[in-house]
Amino acid sequence: MLRSLAPLAALTLLACSGDKDPGTETGAPSVDVDLTVAPGPIPGIMIATVTTSEDAVVELEYGLEETILSHPVLGNGGTDHRFVVLGLKTDHDYVFEAVALASESSTRSDLVTAHTDPTVEDVPTFTVTTNDTEQTCQPDGFLLLTWVQGGNSGMTIVDKDGDIVWSVPLTDTDVQASRAQITHDGSGIVYTTADALRQDLVGEVVVQPIDGTDPTVTSTPTAHHDVVPLPDGNVAWLGYSFGDYLCDGGGTIEDAAVDTIEEATPGGSTTVLYDMFDDYPHPLDCSTGSSFFLPGRYDLTHSNSLMYRESDDAFFHMLRWHDTLIKVDRSSGDYQWQFGGTYSEFTPAAGQDPEDIFHHGHMSDIWNGGMMVFDNNDPGPSVVREYTIDEDAMTWEQAWAWDTGAFELLLGDIRRLPQPECRDHVLVTQSTSGVVREMLQDAVGTTVWMLEPEVSNTIVSRAEVIPDIYDLASAKLSPGR
Repeated sequence: MLRSLAPLAALTLLACSGDKDPGTETGAPSVDVDLTVAPGPIPGIMIATVTTSEDAVVELEYGLEETILSHPVLGNGGTDHRFVVLGLKTDHDYVFEAVALASESSTRSDLVTAHTDPTVEDVPTFTVTTNDTEQTCQPDGFLLLTWVQGGNSGMTIVDKDGDIVWSVPLTDTDVQASRAQITHDGSGIVYTTADALRQDLVGEVVVQPIDGTDPTVTSTPTAHHDVVPLPDGNVAWLGYSFGDYLCDGGGTIEDAAVDTIEEATPGGSTTVLYDMFDDYPHPLDCSTGSSFFLPGRYDLTHSNSLMYRESDDAFFHMLRWHDTLIKVDRSSGDYQWQFGGTYSEFTPAAGQDPEDIFHHGHMSDIWNGGMMVFDNNDPGPSVVREYTIDEDAMTWEQAWAWDTGAFELLLGDIRRLPQPECRDHVLVTQSTSGVVREMLQDAVGTTVWMLEPEVSNTIVSRAEVIPDIYDLASAKLSPGR
């Protein structure tokens, strides 16, 4: 149930003189250049249109006080050129200038000053409270945040100053965004929604292009918690399966809810790949569950994290109530193994303290031979952990950990940064407090950059680094990372 964005404020345009006079730069007859700037469909997006009097190659330059940035794509050939400008701070004045290269001339347009639209009122704002520019891996770049504040939720992209440059709030307070991620091809954002009170089956998976054009919506009534983009363009998500469950040792739980892994082409029909009622080989502990999270039903498993590993075409889902991570083969839907919990098939490596296993965890990052877990560690304190896992020897050991010093009741996340030069940096989200920090994986967990919400009741469920907003695929881990 996708809701439209709130009306955007009108854009103010003002032509003004700059340091560089328009006209020729080569001495040859000039090509006429006309530049206009108009609001895009999402605050932080501007649409620049350039018309030239003859066929030309056009470069667009822009900046806050002078034209210090360039659009990465040229307007090649023809007389009509259109640029979608991204990464602009909302509610700021920007200067725009176009350079036209025609067959015998080079001409600059007049400077145009344009004020970007503000975000809607209920979108939370953030402040950078730590910024060690010498140690942070990338002093520029952006972060994608999924947030909940009061009765509102949505997705926001902020720059490294903490300023909003893109935001899609859900204006229906009965619907809540659960998770947003970058699409596999880097064209936009995929996110999942659910009923805020978990009572009505109104879930959707939405693929929102970064340029603000119309999204593709897939009806996913039982979707909850997490969604992942897949290399073939499909999306997968966690869903629920409902029914009565016969407990081991006798007794039946009526209206039980267990987890499914489901998949679809965006806008297409859904395939259920895995259903814990049918495909999980072990009996579930009927005493480990909750009637609180799903009113009217017994939430028996409560998966909260879904990951996909391309190297072996496998899904992984984390069951909070059962403290276990389960591997599922994507092509067959077959259960493969589980790590943690009553039926764990992994044992601690030699010298590993068994107490370092996660307890009520969340996660987003797994790779061949390792994984990151935000261990909520109920009742605390919560700890972020990196594990080495050997799927041949079926052993595990803790490679690194940092104690948050507080208990995160809800969510939480840790993931590697995507750039190969950031091998010793991680991004940690402490959801309850809304704090996102870039940390060094050193002995003390040194924070080199930290973002905090300006309103205390802001929850940031997950965060993802975007090195280049014009190339969202840069958010995907590079080979060897």
